Amino acid sequence: MDESLKRSLRRRAVKTTLKRVRLDHLSVLVDGQHNAAAFEPEFDCVVHSDHEDHDHGGTDRFEDVFSGGEDIDNGVGINNPDEHDHPAGDVDDRGCKSEPLCTHASPTPYEPPLAHPCDVNAAERVDLSGSEDTAGAGEEAEEQDEELVQSEASLSDSDSHDVSEYEHERPHFNSDREKEQYVIDSIRDWAQKPGLLSLTKLDDLLHLLSVVFPNMPLTYTTLFQCDYQFDISEFVSGGTFWYRGIRNYLKQLNMKDYLEKFKEITLDFGIDGLPLDKIKLWPLLGSLVGSDNEPFIIAVYKGLRDPTDVNEFMSRFITELKDLHENGYRYEGKVIKIIIRYYILDAVARQFLKCITSHGGYAGCERCTVDGDYIDNRMTFLDLDAPLRTDQSFRDKEQPQHHKGISPLEEVNTAMISQVLLDPMHMVWAGVVKRLLDFWINVIGAWKLHHEVIELISSVFEFLRPYCPTDFNRKPHDLTLRALNVLS
Repeated sequence: MDESLKRSLRRRAVKTTLKRVRLDHLSVLVDGQHNAAAFEPEFDCVVHSDHEDHDHGGTDRFEDVFSGGEDIDNGVGINNPDEHDHPAGDVDDRGCKSEPLCTHASPTPYEPPLAHPCDVNAAERVDLSGSEDTAGAGEEAEEQDEELVQSEASLSDSDSHDVSEYEHERPHFNSDREKEQYVIDSIRDWAQKPGLLSLTKLDDLLHLLSVVFPNMPLTYTTLFQCDYQFDISEFVSGGTFWYRGIRNYLKQLNMKDYLEKFKEITLDFGIDGLPLDKIKLWPLLGSLVGSDNEPFIIAVYKGLRDPTDVNEFMSRFITELKDLHENGYRYEGKVIKIIIRYYILDAVARQFLKCITSHGGYAGCERCTVDGDYIDNRMTFLDLDAPLRTDQSFRDKEQPQHHKGISPLEEVNTAMISQVLLDPMHMVWAGVVKRLLDFWINVIGAWKLHHEVIELISSVFEFLRPYCPTDFNRKPHDLTLRALNVLS
């Protein structure tokens, strides 16, 4: 039980006992009509006198030890019935004027004292005007005691109920091995909940707990029971290929909020090769449109050169796309429609997946049917009014020089022009703008930039570099380095 409630109960019990004792002794005083013989044994009285001689106008007082030193100015003194009067208007020891004492010789019925104007405990005095009031006060005290006992019992019952409920939820272990396994399973469930978690710190936590639990996994890979049996296949044309799939990624997501908002799943796909040291890496990525999730890996190709067989490279991806188009994605018993929005590819990947000629070929333009001319060792496209390509014209292969085969994307009804986007990063910023900068900085002529202008532009780039968003993998460079042909 709460300690504050215990202290309150103890204070209430002491106060009730003092009131009962006071009632008993004052009842004797009323029944005996100021009989000193009946009064003296019940009270320990101390007579105070202002002078040594009590017969010379001294004021006799007595203090009740049970009333905490309160004065009872209720009539004549005990030792001398003919005590002198207390002058009206005298100031008592508390600094307040008192009423004159009764001087009648004949006994009078007892009247309770009036509340003193400076008595802070006057509110706690008990009305003793009659025996019925006395009995009523006793009954009221008993009722208060019963209420306190009931409240204490109810609190103790609620405490015991809470304790029993907690003990019911708390797991019980028959051995240390069961306790250890419970801790391992709890950490695994906690680590897999949504939110950010440093795997390095998780490993540190596991090492610390292994001191107490010897069988605790030491790494997160062991804790999560990771399966390292990746589905890696060897291409006949060379290279290795690992396919993860689209469904395996969607199964890990909580799609409830997304589907409540969009009602269907929309995806983007992209390929951008990574020219690593002596290795070519081609990741096939996907992105859930409308969400804040990062792009996810669908498949990865690794080889000493770029993949050469598009059907072998796209076989498993096309098979899964066909299944998703025909059967949809099942989530919580519902069939969700899958929509492919765009394919975002660089120039090399577009040529490879669309099975078309390279961007430097005579029919290399992907947006119109212009025929190029080879001038000064460069392919140029002079006809700016050539007919535009459409999805249907691409499917009908109206310009045979543009095509080198049938793209596997056509098997899933891909719009080969409107759904396959041109990459502005490679075409504009890392393509045209890069060549213009080289021309303005390194080629001598009226267009060549002054070195002070180059330094001014470089200072702006250096100022903006720390504030460049993380989405921009290529940070702005100093143009003076390009002027020295340091940057390619």
